[in-house]
Formats: sequence, C-alpha cells, structure tokens
Amino acid sequence: MFCIYCGVELPEHAKFCFQCGKAVAVRKEEAEKRAIEEQAQECCEIIYVPVAEKKGLFPKEKGRFEAVIMKAGDKPLTIAKSDVFDLGGFQLYGPAEKNKHHAEALAKLADGLHLAGWRQDGKRGPFWYSLRFRRNS
Repeated sequence: MFCIYCGVELPEHAKFCFQCGKAVAVRKEEAEKRAIEEQAQECCEIIYVPVAEKKGLFPKEKGRFEAVIMKAGDKPLTIAKSDVFDLGGFQLYGPAEKNKHHAEALAKLADGLHLAGWRQDGKRGPFWYSLRFRRNS
C-alpha cells in the first residue's frame, strides 16, 4: 500500500503516513460501504439562473436560485425555485452575498428543502450560494 499524497510505501495496517503525516485512504471495504450508502441518497445543489435581462446604459438582470438534481448525462432536474430578484448593473458576478434580497431568497429556498426532507451535507460548490443537500431516496 502507498500514500496517495507523497507516494511512500506503507505497511497494510497503517492509518497515517509516517512520511507526510496525512491520514491514509480508507480501506476498500469501507469505501465500498460508503459508495453503497451514497447511491441510496439523492443529491441536489442550488444554482443561480438568469430569468430576464434588460440591456442598455444601466443594464439589469432578473434571476432566481434553483435547487437541481444533477444526473450524469441528463439535463438537470429542477425540484424547487426561489422568488425572482433583481441584479443591479454593477453586480457583474451574479448574486451578492451581502445583498439582503439575494440572501433572503436563498434562505427561503433552503428552508423549503429542509421541510421536504433534504439535509445540507456541509459541502459547497464554487459560489457562496452553491449549497449541497442530500436525502434518502
């Protein structure tokens, strides 16, 4: 068995690498058990979707958050949507975390997912609003 971080050879019973100190990858049986448990769960992520755009000197965009289930090879399946909100012309990178309306729309959508049996799994996507949820299928 080898450390996946530094490549040093380790004894089969090792829990930590004696070279770099990092935890050794889980055993094959444990990994298979986790994979089976994860297959029995549905996963969804919150994304931002533009709804309308007004071009001009002071452009505006309307958008909303959507909770989607991503399946390999399929189009995302939308399971919940937030209220539509405005993005000002100076919000070039999508919804702002400090904007009260954006944060409220996200919180309301997350609360609805919790009520529907979804639980946040602690992981986030690339954006502040990219919350991830799981539930047993």
